[in-house]
Amino acid sequence: MIFERPGQPDASIFLIGQRVVTKRVGRSLPPDLFVLALPLPADPTDAETDARGGARDSRQIRISMTARDVRALFGEPKLSLLSSFKGRPVEYALFETSPDGAFTRFTFVDGTLVEFDHGGRMPLSLIFQGG
Repeated sequence: MIFERPGQPDASIFLIGQRVVTKRVGRSLPPDLFVLALPLPADPTDAETDARGGARDSRQIRISMTARDVRALFGEPKLSLLSSFKGRPVEYALFETSPDGAFTRFTFVDGTLVEFDHGGRMPLSLIFQGG
């Protein structure tokens, strides 16, 4: 939620699961907050500024990104499984999305991001063990 007050800076409150996780002055997103921004801008240069002309977080994940775009953000996946669906190539990939150990699973069809699921901060060893 963003609160605008005449003559005062904007105040942002970030909620996850109906709980306040952080508060900030201004509209910028905390660097450790997972973000989904839709739709993907038509012009890639539009992704660098927000509606007010300010800098936008370049680590935002958008449906329709390419697998190459996601690798550019997070490096190579910790796990990648190749498959197919109705003759189309599918990749399920697990990426470490922050230095504190948060992981996200991405699904690419024909190299295009169609789904993702933020797995939280679980050690990689537990993820591989199914814990």
